[in-house]
Amino acid sequence: MKRYCAYLCLLESTERQDEFETMKLMSLLQRVLLPLFLLLHLALSVYTQLDRNLLEKGGVLWSGILPINAGTTISDQDLANLAREAYQEMASDYKAKRDDKTLPSRFKPGDRPSVLAALVNPDGSRIFFSTNVKGLLSVLVALTPLGGPDQKIIQALNRCQLSVEEITVESSRDDIKHVNKAACAEILLAHEYFVYTQNGEIGQSRILAVERRGPDTPVQVTLKPFCDIIPGQPARGTYGCLGVMNELGVTGVNIEPNGDPLRPEISLGQMIQQTLC
Repeated sequence: MKRYCAYLCLLESTERQDEFETMKLMSLLQRVLLPLFLLLHLALSVYTQLDRNLLEKGGVLWSGILPINAGTTISDQDLANLAREAYQEMASDYKAKRDDKTLPSRFKPGDRPSVLAALVNPDGSRIFFSTNVKGLLSVLVALTPLGGPDQKIIQALNRCQLSVEEITVESSRDDIKHVNKAACAEILLAHEYFVYTQNGEIGQSRILAVERRGPDTPVQVTLKPFCDIIPGQPARGTYGCLGVMNELGVTGVNIEPNGDPLRPEISLGQMIQQTLC
């Protein structure tokens, strides 16, 4: 009987040791393979990445900046098709980051950013991408510390606020807000541009936005006009991206993405990210 008990104790000890060794192996694999997976995933991202600093504040947004290599000219159709490619890449990455738990569980499939904007700077040397932001109650509170109150996008928003002529009796000038609470891709793209260039000149840049169209089988996008006041309703107490883009002097591109692949002549450098907060 004693021998049998000793055998059981030895067996239990061996099982515990095996379980401990398995846990050590799993921990090692997690420490080694997860960073490798993340590095590989970042390497596969061509146009945008998740802004992890903004994620810490509760918002999700994808952005990226790519140099346009010498000898490459980005036409308006190229810009539309590049925005299409960037949106489709982002949509795939959003799903991957939900699957691997990078994103909190409160971000459901329907919470994916719905719009992506693309901008070519005035001298045609860089292309900027940004989605709209989801998950933040106050976009400007999150963004202002990095750009500061003197940043040009903040000034443009303030000018739009002052330009609204009709105010309700119940409200004041301070109650006037951007129609989408400044969470639009165009606003955040301008913010990205001004932070990266340290308030550089944005006038005569070309900008275009695309949004999802239909179900994700596969992901399709279409041209998105700049948001403005709601047609048929008074412009009282609100303004949109159309007014902000006019204030900044950028040129809106009004071309639909088509089904063509990108021209092989397009040569872009490696993407970098300018965090927005």
